[in-house]
Amino acid sequence: MRYHSLAMKRYDRFADFYPVYLAMHSHPTNRRLHLLGNGLAVGALVYATVARNPWAVLAMPVFANAFAWVGHIFFQRNRPGVTHYPVWGAIGNWAMTRDVLLGRLRW
Repeated sequence: MRYHSLAMKRYDRFADFYPVYLAMHSHPTNRRLHLLGNGLAVGALVYATVARNPWAVLAMPVFANAFAWVGHIFFQRNRPGVTHYPVWGAIGNWAMTRDVLLGRLRW
């Protein structure tokens, strides 16, 4: 399995990190799986709120991360950026989702 080399560079600004994040998500199926996981995570939050079931909130990271890992392992063939850059990677995940939904990135 080939892994994208990030050389553990330190990013002080998200604007500098985001192009690297997008390069780590260039495979369309990987991006789609991220969006699916994020959608299910939001759905779990809605369900937790409507059903007044706080335990359903625990499903949010499971949905988001499980689909992301499948996308990285089987399609992108790299490690998720969140493993080396937890904060920037999490922000990048939602920024990428926003950009796809707004038509800025290819679905």
